[in-house]
Amino acid sequence: MFKIRVLFLLLCSLGFAAELSLSDCIAAALSNNETVKIQELRVEQARAGVWARTAALLPRLGLNAGYTRMRANTDDYSAALALEQPLFAGGKYWRDRKLALLELRQAELELAGIKQELALDVAAAYYRLRRAQGILFANIQSRDNLQDYYNKSRQLAAQTKLPRPEDLLQIEIQLGSVEIAVGNAELVWRQAYNLLDNLLGGLPVKLYKADEPRDFVFTAAPILNIVPPENAFAKIENNYTLRLAALAEHQRETAVKSAAAAYWPQINLQAYSGVEWGETFPQDGANYSQWGVSLQMLLFDFFKTPKQIEQNAKAYEQALLNSELLARNELIKYSDVLLALRTAEQKIKLTAQNMHKAEESLRLYQERGQSYTANSKQLLDAEQTALQAKISQLDSALDYNLQAVELKRLLGESL
Repeated sequence: MFKIRVLFLLLCSLGFAAELSLSDCIAAALSNNETVKIQELRVEQARAGVWARTAALLPRLGLNAGYTRMRANTDDYSAALALEQPLFAGGKYWRDRKLALLELRQAELELAGIKQELALDVAAAYYRLRRAQGILFANIQSRDNLQDYYNKSRQLAAQTKLPRPEDLLQIEIQLGSVEIAVGNAELVWRQAYNLLDNLLGGLPVKLYKADEPRDFVFTAAPILNIVPPENAFAKIENNYTLRLAALAEHQRETAVKSAAAAYWPQINLQAYSGVEWGETFPQDGANYSQWGVSLQMLLFDFFKTPKQIEQNAKAYEQALLNSELLARNELIKYSDVLLALRTAEQKIKLTAQNMHKAEESLRLYQERGQSYTANSKQLLDAEQTALQAKISQLDSALDYNLQAVELKRLLGESL
């Protein structure tokens, strides 16, 4: 990334347009984004939780030490190594470990989902900046064309009294309108730039300078060209929203079984080996070893366990209903996106045709304008028509790309 930034600054210093690659932008965002880093720490935290739950199945070795003072003013001491191994707990330990594994899987899925959302947000911001730059340059070109035409008209008017003063005023009014449009386009460009800059954690360009390069060369294709899959219903189930919902179902179901395991007896193997010494023991102390099996079984806990089971069961029911609701909403969104994509495809074709016709019309009027066989109003209208056709073409491309990005999100895919 450092090499990319050095090259970027070098190009800017030489006056060339800087290349802005979508893949480089996504890579920079993923490496700099704080939300991604926070979620990566949560994954490591969940991974440590899996080991903590796994260790509950393994033997535990500890040191027991004691001191006793009798009424007869005798002092006794003891020290022993204690070994404990769980033998049976009704599956509670295994289900707790499974819950920890599910929590790890949830953290990993959330991380993948955050990365996907960030990549798609970067793509949307990338194409918004592309559109903003196209509109800005189209307005600048229109202003330059009108300014050139106005300068030539003034020179001719000084010699031949044509065009008339009212025609010159019309051109001046149009120039003022286009100048305002350039300022508005500049504002939209800066806003689009700042949006992408924020997602990437800082583009290698300093803002608000007179010599700031605005002519990025966008290396990604202008149109994403997304083809909807044939097995859309199966694909939608892979999106991160529904996968996390399905995982929540599994977690709640496991939590119900884990809570119910409290009714099962818990059996542990225990072994001790140590020494006791003091005034009530022989002078050299007394060594001892013992082992045995302990059993613990819940009889009554004032309805704590039943309520925990009920609590987890209700949460499981909520997770099931939530999955159904999310699945229905995602299908509705998918249907809407498909319709929007088809509409955007048609708009791209129509706006491309209109732009070609508008540019050709403008060229013909400009040729006539040079010989002044076309009046200023006709030329100004042609200039405005060409500008609006260009903006419509850029808008239709952005609409398609934004819908394509949303389709990728719904299918659980990235770019």
